[in-house]
Amino acid sequence: MNREATGLIARIEAAIVARLQAELPGMKVDAWPDDMGRYQLLHNKGAVLVSYRGRSQSSADWCPGSRLLSFAVTVAARNLRQRDAHQGVYDMLEAVESAIDEWNPGIPGADAFMFVRDSFAGEDSGIWTYTAMFNIEVLFKKGGVYA
Repeated sequence: MNREATGLIARIEAAIVARLQAELPGMKVDAWPDDMGRYQLLHNKGAVLVSYRGRSQSSADWCPGSRLLSFAVTVAARNLRQRDAHQGVYDMLEAVESAIDEWNPGIPGADAFMFVRDSFAGEDSGIWTYTAMFNIEVLFKKGGVYA
């Protein structure tokens, strides 16, 4: 039986994917694949992959039940700058930041996303990869999230 995850992390990840699909038409946007070793970049403009990276105690003294959840948006493209039919990874990074930074996914108890940083992740056979990190503060109650 194949069941979709329905918890908070999966809901936030799905909301990010939906937001980026709407804001980046013509781009391949998806959740991070289960088997990245078999993943191939086939889209001519590049790909945008969303993944959960971890959770930590929030530094907000006024709200001891809040947690800071970190999500990564990885962009991969065949060029650093836009050329021919290929999207440049620099433009993709800027579009991702514009779409996610200060955006609230509409999940009860969750604040808006905050851009943290982006960084070079690698280059392999002409495919350039960068990762943008975003944090979102979520208020938890005993026994779960406010949802």
